[in-house]
Amino acid sequence: MNNILQARTPAGYIRGMAAVSVLSALVACGGNEPGSESRSSERSADESQPTRTVSQAESGEASEGRTGSASSADQGTQPSESADRVDEGDANVASDCTFDVEVGDNLQYSVSQITAPADCSDFTLNLVHTGKLPANAMGHNWVLVPEGAGLEIARAGSSKGLEGDYLADDERIIAATEVIGGGESASITFSLDGLDGDYTYVCTYPGHGAAMRGTFSVRS
Repeated sequence: MNNILQARTPAGYIRGMAAVSVLSALVACGGNEPGSESRSSERSADESQPTRTVSQAESGEASEGRTGSASSADQGTQPSESADRVDEGDANVASDCTFDVEVGDNLQYSVSQITAPADCSDFTLNLVHTGKLPANAMGHNWVLVPEGAGLEIARAGSSKGLEGDYLADDERIIAATEVIGGGESASITFSLDGLDGDYTYVCTYPGHGAAMRGTFSVRS
């Protein structure tokens, strides 16, 4: 019996020590630690997230910068109102001592400013009615008077009727066309001798003078 125990003891001892050695090696290497690969993947994903967030913010700022540039470009292409006014003013200068004014089926002259060069001895104004209504419904004329006297003279002429072209017997009237209706025209030629500065032109048809007025200037 003693011989049998002595033979078995060393072999069991050796197997036990071998098992302990193998387990210790595995624990030290961490190869079989439960969930180690999963936690490693989670840490990698968490560490990469801030990088993606910064990239999105930078992308948004770049997009806003491009939008701002496009807006500035659009604003730069807007037409200049002051340039339009200059062109309109230049168009109202009568370079050949003749000027055309249009009226229609409304209370408005086609221009509100006419400039005549002082070197014109005579000046011709052509009035054209582009509307359709007859003179007794929407008639217009062109009457030149001293500055500020337009409404007074227009009111005074209302009693003269269409036959009298609604013109008052007022020596302050410098020049005047007859009253015309749709499709008609009238012209008046008058001397610029003694005229200098600003004057008023007005329609003396009843009720039109408050809206239909303009400035006639003689400039050297």
